[in-house]
Amino acid sequence: MLGGLLRKNGLEIGLDNYAPAALSYISHAHSDHVNGSKQIYSSPETFDLLQAMGKPVEHMGNGNEHNFSLHNAGHILGSTQLAVETDGAKCVYTGDFKLVDGLTTKGAGIVECDTLMIESTYGLPEYVFPDREMVLGEMGKFAKSHADDIIIFGSYEVGKAQELIKFLNSHCSVVPVVNRKISKFCKTYEKHGVKLEYAEAGTSEAEELMKGGFSAVLPRKLINAEFKAMMEHAHHRKCYTAIATGWALKYSYGMDRMFALSDHADFRQICEYVEGSNAKKVICMHGYEEELATNLRERGIDAHPFK
Repeated sequence: MLGGLLRKNGLEIGLDNYAPAALSYISHAHSDHVNGSKQIYSSPETFDLLQAMGKPVEHMGNGNEHNFSLHNAGHILGSTQLAVETDGAKCVYTGDFKLVDGLTTKGAGIVECDTLMIESTYGLPEYVFPDREMVLGEMGKFAKSHADDIIIFGSYEVGKAQELIKFLNSHCSVVPVVNRKISKFCKTYEKHGVKLEYAEAGTSEAEELMKGGFSAVLPRKLINAEFKAMMEHAHHRKCYTAIATGWALKYSYGMDRMFALSDHADFRQICEYVEGSNAKKVICMHGYEEELATNLRERGIDAHPFK
């Protein structure tokens, strides 16, 4: 392993977007992890989501022929960790992960290894998320208290959007309205066994739902004060905006409500993974690398930021 490149059996494979390579391992289908490689190793679900995004990639399988193994990462549909046996040692690259179950994903398992390359998105001690079921309960109370109004949840189009749709289905018995792009990714989720109920904007089903109070899941970048006012004017109802993200612990994003529901591991889960992996060396990546490495060294762990 050198930087963001994996070299094995004469192959040079890039890890997500850390190093340019003709052949890459893609841990999951979020744009900050996808590079320009035409040939990729990934889970079938990740490949299908990349196809839905219009990425011109060729799926080279999961790397079993090179003694790679992929393990659930619990982040979004198809997210995986990569484990590689090389020179008598085992290296694990987590990509983005979380250890607890979500509504559309099972939590990640901890993979024992010699070298651990771990995400540090929430790698500061201040980022400890509240109990997930408690947050979902608060979200449910919010949605039900405004059942006769318009509720718009802002989200990423892949992953969090589907988690919010599943929440509205299972906790509120609500079928939300979504835009065409989110609908397209929902179809990939459904192909892989995740049942979701939603109505695509512009369809007769969505038009019927929007005659009364309704909920919507839309890209976060669309939601601002002007959009909220436009919705209230068009539908003659109050409109409330909300977002569900781990960054709710720090930022407001100008929303009416913020809920600390994340698809990432918090600081406590990161430390749990490090300790459970029994890794002799830890490389902190993608986030608060320096701060997390320093904290782990203070705990007696040989940890370093990714360079």
